[in-house]
Amino acid sequence: MGETEKAERFDANPSPRPDRKARAAAVMGRQPADLKKVPVSRRKANAANALSANEMTAIFSDAVSQDIELKRKKGLPIARYDPESGQAYLESQDGSRVYV
Repeated sequence: MGETEKAERFDANPSPRPDRKARAAAVMGRQPADLKKVPVSRRKANAANALSANEMTAIFSDAVSQDIELKRKKGLPIARYDPESGQAYLESQDGSRVYV
């Protein structure tokens, strides 16, 4: 195998896939932290700065409402859940339901 073939093969796959924590940290734009090495007071401070469950619920509900409105504007079916039958369905613009 020539030097150029080795170089091309190396460039095509430069490194193995990183583990989940490293990939998640890369997506979030920060380095992963080993929580065992973080002082306890710092852990408590980070927990205090986190959003409460009610705030997270409100943010999630707003995002779902915006998604539903966007789908209505585009004329796409909306995924819903029927608690009486216990099944999920797609609701079309005309109000018809297709159970999935």
